[in-house]
Amino acid sequence: MAITVCPFDPARLQPGHNGTILSHGGLSLPGTPFGSAFGVLRRGMAQERMRDPRVSKIYVPLAGEAALIAEGERVPLRPGSVYLIPAGTEHEVEHIGEAEFVNFCLWWEEPSDA
Repeated sequence: MAITVCPFDPARLQPGHNGTILSHGGLSLPGTPFGSAFGVLRRGMAQERMRDPRVSKIYVPLAGEAALIAEGERVPLRPGSVYLIPAGTEHEVEHIGEAEFVNFCLWWEEPSDA
């Protein structure tokens, strides 16, 4: 099996989340149970508030700094840590600092209890 690499490419960035971030697709292969994307926030940008009752996410900050506001709690997002956002958690992300914030997000749909 060959290794697949999907690098961050600023030239591929497009508006995402109703224009509140810049993003481009990450490693999303047919038949896999997850999706992924790179996201960028620049000075003054904030990702829209969202909540999906079925989708969990992992954030892996790569550069810069932002704040994750989840269920009213403000958590700094910084490179060197990984953040789990469980399905159903209301959350948004705000840029802080001067440098561009670059994040990798991996998401998946949780199994239903039905």
